[in-house]
Amino acid sequence: MKNVARRVITVGGIRGKSFTVKSLELLARTRGYPTVAKITGDYPIWVRNGEVEPIERPKGIVSLNETLAFKDFCDEDTFVVLENQGIKPETMRYFNNKVARPNVALIVNIELDHTNTMGRTLERIASSTGYGIGRWPELVLSGERNPALNRIIAKRLNKHQQFLPVNETREEEQAPMMDLLGLLDATLQRTGLGGLTCEEDNLLRSRIAESFTIRESSSGLLYFDAAKINDLGSAKKTFTYLHARYPDKTFHFVAYFRKDRQERTEYFIPWFRELVNDEAVRAMHFVGHTNRMAARHVKARVRTWKDSPTSIPFICEHAQNDASVIILACNAVNPFMRAFRAHLAS
Repeated sequence: MKNVARRVITVGGIRGKSFTVKSLELLARTRGYPTVAKITGDYPIWVRNGEVEPIERPKGIVSLNETLAFKDFCDEDTFVVLENQGIKPETMRYFNNKVARPNVALIVNIELDHTNTMGRTLERIASSTGYGIGRWPELVLSGERNPALNRIIAKRLNKHQQFLPVNETREEEQAPMMDLLGLLDATLQRTGLGGLTCEEDNLLRSRIAESFTIRESSSGLLYFDAAKINDLGSAKKTFTYLHARYPDKTFHFVAYFRKDRQERTEYFIPWFRELVNDEAVRAMHFVGHTNRMAARHVKARVRTWKDSPTSIPFICEHAQNDASVIILACNAVNPFMRAFRAHLAS
């Protein structure tokens, strides 16, 4: 079924999709356009003209076709931006070809995540992402910095599709996710909404900086929730930024290892082994599948804990006694991390 709306954008890639969707919805709405946006993740939502509506998923079952409902909300002038929830090249392509049928597709970046379905290397993930674009978008914008990965993406597109990498020549910034501003600016320009204003640029920068700020619980425990930053490249950049922003702080990592995401464990363990040589990293706390094996590889400053919410107060006590910041890492979608986040929030 052909889309009624003239501007339908899908957002794919690895890190920063939800932020990109939220930002584009806000920017289009402030320009006077009616908006429809869909954000997936732990708590999938529709955003219609700024109003948030939770998406009910009976028994937790995810369907790509649930996004078809956006067609009921639109007229010709509606600005539609949808997060591509596919995590395989085939499901990404199905989403674009059969569900969304966008005229613009965005790729936020290429990072090492979903390697069990997208490929074990950055090159394979870039190729899978390019294939997932499908046949509908007339314009594909990429926020990826690496020219070699962008060339791989471009080779998987159809001849009629215009491909534009927007960040290759932009100066790289220290703060994570700032590269998304270049992608947002290019998207607004290419869809006829004008680029980012200085006020909008400053607003988005402040929101990004706020999201990478250490929090304090009601009990005085300092923490940073990086559990959803589950690709190694983004996790490294995040810790480097936090370390530089808070040079007087020390850290305790709390990592959860999922049985169905063992490739993440494989990528993170060598990095954790390096981190224990950093004087700012005082301890590692491992929970979940193969946590004892992971601890044997890391060797120093590491403790293993039972995969139960009862472990959480003891981990927090260790960090608080050490006057250190807790960093949640590796995996967010599991009962233990949900309980930990709720504990910190309360």
